[in-house]
Amino acid sequence: MPNLSQQYFSDYFGGSQDLIYGQYGAYKQLAQIINITNIDARFDLGEPEEGLNSQSYLGHIIMEQPNYLFNYSHIGHQTYFTGEDAIEKMTKLYFDSYRLGYVRKEMQDIEPVFRNTDLLSFDIASIRNCDAMATYLAAPNGLYAEEACQLTFYAGLSEKVTSFGVHNYVPSLDISKTRLN
Repeated sequence: MPNLSQQYFSDYFGGSQDLIYGQYGAYKQLAQIINITNIDARFDLGEPEEGLNSQSYLGHIIMEQPNYLFNYSHIGHQTYFTGEDAIEKMTKLYFDSYRLGYVRKEMQDIEPVFRNTDLLSFDIASIRNCDAMATYLAAPNGLYAEEACQLTFYAGLSEKVTSFGVHNYVPSLDISKTRLN
């Protein structure tokens, strides 16, 4: 893995979102306090007693001591995938969360979020099924492909992003034959 302290940029493609925990671990080894931004239709907080997996990794990062997470921003959640208790927990922790409808309506307001992002995760399942079919978590609603491109463009403008992961891409489900290998 590249040494993030030497200003390398690391990117990850594929795998489930619990790999973010490993990405976070690289910053932890450097004792670097970071900001995480996640583009995802769901909050992956899990339950405190739940083992580490793609639906609980965020809860593990938040609860870990010592904690090197300064801020967490969640972009594109869909309320029918997130319980009221998860939304309340995000609010109590003073984390930023932007519903899909808000992102769609006020895209330009999202750009400043990326200015302070160190680690960016993009869940392919946050894109609507007809634009991104290559995931087990596909849903009929989500970001349009153009919106996903706009968000990653904003992230590319940031001088602070040092780790970028695109998760939940499953090549065998990519029926468009435009595999991103």
